[in-house]
Amino acid sequence: TKSAERLVLTASCYKFVPLASVSLARVVAHRLNRWRAEHNLMPVTRTQFYRERLIEGDYSTMTLAEREAFIATDVIRVDPEPLVGAAVLVVDDLRVTGFHEGRLAGVLEQSDVSAATFAYLAVIDGTGDPTIERRMNTAAIGSIDAVADLARGTGFVLNSRVCKLVLGAPRTEIARLPADLKQELLTAWECNGYAVMSRYRAAYETLAAS
Repeated sequence: TKSAERLVLTASCYKFVPLASVSLARVVAHRLNRWRAEHNLMPVTRTQFYRERLIEGDYSTMTLAEREAFIATDVIRVDPEPLVGAAVLVVDDLRVTGFHEGRLAGVLEQSDVSAATFAYLAVIDGTGDPTIERRMNTAAIGSIDAVADLARGTGFVLNSRVCKLVLGAPRTEIARLPADLKQELLTAWECNGYAVMSRYRAAYETLAAS
Protein backbone atom coordinates (compact mmCIF):
# COMPACT_ATOMS: atom_id res chain seq x y z
CA THR A 1 0.00 0.00 0.00
CA LYS A 2 2.66 2.55 0.98
CA SER A 3 4.38 2.26 -2.40
CA ALA A 4 1.23 2.79 -4.47
CA GLU A 5 1.66 5.46 -7.14
CA ARG A 6 -1.48 7.22 -5.91
CA LEU A 7 -2.19 6.73 -2.23
CA VAL A 8 -5.15 8.35 -0.47
CA LEU A 9 -5.23 8.40 3.32
CA THR A 10 -8.23 9.00 5.53
CA ALA A 11 -9.41 8.43 9.07
CA SER A 12 -12.84 7.24 10.12
CA CYS A 13 -15.96 9.32 9.42
CA TYR A 14 -17.08 12.37 11.38
CA LYS A 15 -19.25 15.47 10.99
CA PHE A 16 -17.48 18.53 12.48
CA VAL A 17 -15.56 17.39 15.55
CA PRO A 18 -12.71 15.06 14.54
CA LEU A 19 -12.30 11.59 16.00
CA ALA A 20 -9.23 10.31 17.84
CA SER A 21 -8.40 8.47 14.62
CA VAL A 22 -7.88 11.81 12.84
CA SER A 23 -4.94 12.64 15.11
CA LEU A 24 -3.59 9.14 14.55
CA ALA A 25 -3.98 9.46 10.76
CA ARG A 26 -2.04 12.73 10.82
CA VAL A 27 0.97 10.98 12.36
CA VAL A 28 0.69 8.10 9.90
CA ALA A 29 0.57 10.57 7.00
CA HIS A 30 3.76 12.29 8.19
CA ARG A 31 5.62 9.00 8.42
CA LEU A 32 4.33 7.77 5.07
CA ASN A 33 5.27 11.01 3.35
CA ARG A 34 8.82 10.84 4.64
CA TRP A 35 9.16 7.27 3.36
CA ARG A 36 7.56 8.19 0.03
CA ALA A 37 9.87 11.20 -0.41
CA GLU A 38 12.88 8.97 0.15
CA HIS A 39 11.56 6.68 -2.59
CA ASN A 40 10.72 9.51 -5.01
CA LEU A 41 6.96 9.10 -4.65
CA MET A 42 4.35 11.85 -4.38
CA PRO A 43 2.89 12.48 -0.90
CA VAL A 44 -0.41 10.93 0.13
CA THR A 45 -3.66 12.70 -0.61
CA ARG A 46 -5.77 13.36 2.47
CA THR A 47 -9.55 13.11 2.38
CA GLN A 48 -12.43 12.67 4.82
CA PHE A 49 -15.44 10.44 5.22
CA TYR A 50 -18.41 12.64 6.17
CA ARG A 51 -21.05 11.26 8.53
CA GLU A 52 -24.44 12.89 8.04
CA ARG A 53 -26.25 11.56 11.11
CA LEU A 54 -24.72 11.38 14.58
CA ILE A 55 -25.86 9.10 17.37
CA GLU A 56 -28.02 10.44 20.18
CA GLY A 57 -26.24 8.16 22.62
CA ASP A 58 -22.87 6.44 22.85
CA TYR A 59 -21.92 3.85 20.24
CA SER A 60 -19.42 2.31 22.65
CA THR A 61 -22.24 1.30 25.03
CA MET A 62 -24.40 -0.33 22.34
CA THR A 63 -25.05 -4.05 22.12
CA LEU A 64 -24.11 -6.00 19.01
CA ALA A 65 -27.69 -5.82 17.69
CA GLU A 66 -27.92 -2.07 18.34
CA ARG A 67 -24.65 -1.45 16.53
CA GLU A 68 -25.70 -3.51 13.55
CA ALA A 69 -29.02 -1.68 13.33
CA PHE A 70 -27.34 1.73 13.47
CA ILE A 71 -24.70 0.89 10.86
CA ALA A 72 -27.44 -0.37 8.53
CA THR A 73 -29.02 3.11 8.51
CA ASP A 74 -25.79 5.12 8.69
CA VAL A 75 -25.28 7.73 5.97
CA ILE A 76 -21.59 8.20 5.07
CA ARG A 77 -20.26 10.19 2.13
CA VAL A 78 -16.84 10.87 0.65
CA ASP A 79 -15.60 12.96 -2.26
CA PRO A 80 -15.22 10.31 -4.98
CA GLU A 81 -12.92 12.27 -7.31
CA PRO A 82 -9.57 11.68 -5.52
CA LEU A 83 -10.45 8.02 -4.91
CA VAL A 84 -10.98 6.77 -8.45
CA GLY A 85 -8.23 4.30 -9.30
CA ALA A 86 -6.29 5.10 -6.11
CA ALA A 87 -5.12 2.85 -3.29
CA VAL A 88 -6.78 3.94 -0.06
CA LEU A 89 -5.53 3.56 3.51
CA VAL A 90 -8.13 4.01 6.26
CA VAL A 91 -6.59 4.66 9.69
CA ASP A 92 -8.62 4.03 12.85
CA ASP A 93 -7.77 3.60 16.49
CA LEU A 94 -9.84 0.51 17.34
CA ARG A 95 -11.67 -2.35 15.62
CA VAL A 96 -14.27 -4.03 17.83
CA THR A 97 -16.90 -5.73 15.67
CA GLY A 98 -15.98 -4.85 12.09
CA PHE A 99 -19.43 -3.36 11.34
CA HIS A 100 -18.01 0.11 10.80
CA GLU A 101 -15.21 -1.20 8.60
CA GLY A 102 -17.74 -3.00 6.45
CA ARG A 103 -19.77 0.18 6.00
CA LEU A 104 -16.72 2.22 4.96
CA ALA A 105 -15.53 -0.56 2.66
CA GLY A 106 -18.90 -0.42 0.88
CA VAL A 107 -18.54 3.33 0.34
CA LEU A 108 -15.03 2.85 -1.06
CA GLU A 109 -16.19 0.07 -3.37
CA GLN A 110 -18.77 2.41 -4.87
CA SER A 111 -16.00 4.97 -5.43
CA ASP A 112 -14.04 2.58 -7.68
CA VAL A 113 -10.79 2.49 -5.71
CA SER A 114 -8.03 0.15 -6.83
CA ALA A 115 -7.42 -1.21 -3.32
CA ALA A 116 -8.47 -0.49 0.25
CA THR A 117 -6.52 -1.24 3.42
CA PHE A 118 -7.71 -0.71 7.00
CA ALA A 119 -5.06 -0.08 9.65
CA TYR A 120 -5.78 -0.06 13.40
CA LEU A 121 -3.89 0.81 16.55
CA ALA A 122 -5.67 -2.06 18.28
CA VAL A 123 -7.93 -4.92 17.18
CA ILE A 124 -10.09 -6.83 19.64
CA ASP A 125 -12.89 -9.36 19.26
CA GLY A 126 -15.84 -7.52 20.74
CA THR A 127 -18.57 -9.63 19.18
CA GLY A 128 -19.28 -11.27 22.53
CA ASP A 129 -19.35 -8.01 24.49
CA PRO A 130 -18.88 -4.89 22.34
CA THR A 131 -19.30 -2.62 25.39
CA ILE A 132 -15.67 -3.43 26.18
CA GLU A 133 -15.05 -0.41 23.95
CA ARG A 134 -16.62 1.84 26.59
CA ARG A 135 -14.38 0.43 29.29
CA MET A 136 -11.33 0.98 27.10
CA ASN A 137 -12.39 4.55 26.29
CA THR A 138 -12.68 5.50 29.95
CA ALA A 139 -9.83 3.45 31.45
CA ALA A 140 -7.43 6.41 31.65
CA ILE A 141 -9.72 9.42 31.09
CA GLY A 142 -13.10 8.67 32.58
CA SER A 143 -14.20 11.75 34.50
CA ILE A 144 -14.65 15.50 34.16
CA ASP A 145 -11.63 16.12 36.38
CA ALA A 146 -9.46 13.85 34.23
CA VAL A 147 -10.61 15.69 31.08
CA ALA A 148 -9.91 19.05 32.72
CA ASP A 149 -6.40 17.99 33.71
CA LEU A 150 -5.74 16.72 30.20
CA ALA A 151 -7.04 19.94 28.61
CA ARG A 152 -4.76 22.08 30.78
CA GLY A 153 -1.71 20.25 29.45
CA THR A 154 0.03 20.67 26.12
CA GLY A 155 -1.03 19.04 22.87
CA PHE A 156 -4.69 18.54 23.83
CA VAL A 157 -7.01 18.12 20.83
CA LEU A 158 -10.76 18.02 21.36
CA ASN A 159 -12.39 14.98 19.77
CA SER A 160 -15.83 13.42 19.71
CA ARG A 161 -14.96 10.99 22.50
CA VAL A 162 -14.34 13.89 24.88
CA CYS A 163 -17.62 15.46 23.77
CA LYS A 164 -19.59 12.33 24.60
CA LEU A 165 -17.85 11.93 27.97
CA VAL A 166 -18.75 15.49 28.99
CA LEU A 167 -22.28 15.19 27.59
CA GLY A 168 -22.84 12.16 29.82
CA ALA A 169 -21.33 13.66 32.96
CA PRO A 170 -23.36 15.02 35.90
CA ARG A 171 -24.44 18.63 35.20
CA THR A 172 -22.93 19.85 38.48
CA GLU A 173 -19.44 18.82 37.32
CA ILE A 174 -19.42 20.74 34.02
CA ALA A 175 -18.57 24.01 35.77
CA ARG A 176 -15.18 22.57 36.75
CA LEU A 177 -13.96 22.53 33.15
CA PRO A 178 -11.42 25.18 32.03
CA ALA A 179 -13.02 28.22 30.40
CA ASP A 180 -11.21 27.69 27.07
CA LEU A 181 -12.44 24.11 26.87
CA LYS A 182 -16.01 25.20 27.64
CA GLN A 183 -15.98 27.54 24.65
CA GLU A 184 -14.50 24.86 22.43
CA LEU A 185 -17.13 22.37 23.57
CA LEU A 186 -19.97 24.83 22.90
CA THR A 187 -18.83 25.26 19.29
CA ALA A 188 -18.35 21.51 18.91
CA TRP A 189 -21.79 20.65 20.26
CA GLU A 190 -23.48 23.29 18.11
CA CYS A 191 -21.72 22.21 14.90
CA ASN A 192 -22.14 18.48 15.54
CA GLY A 193 -25.83 18.93 16.33
CA TYR A 194 -25.67 17.77 19.94
CA ALA A 195 -27.03 21.14 21.11
CA VAL A 196 -30.42 20.44 19.55
CA MET A 197 -30.71 16.77 20.52
CA SER A 198 -33.27 16.27 23.29
CA ARG A 199 -30.95 13.92 25.16
CA TYR A 200 -28.17 16.52 25.35
CA ARG A 201 -30.06 19.83 25.46
CA ALA A 202 -29.83 20.15 29.25
CA ALA A 203 -26.07 19.60 29.18
CA TYR A 204 -25.69 22.20 26.44
CA GLU A 205 -27.73 24.77 28.37
CA THR A 206 -25.72 24.04 31.52
CA LEU A 207 -22.45 24.52 29.67
CA ALA A 208 -23.65 27.72 28.00
CA ALA A 209 -24.69 29.19 31.36
CA SER A 210 -21.52 28.19 33.25
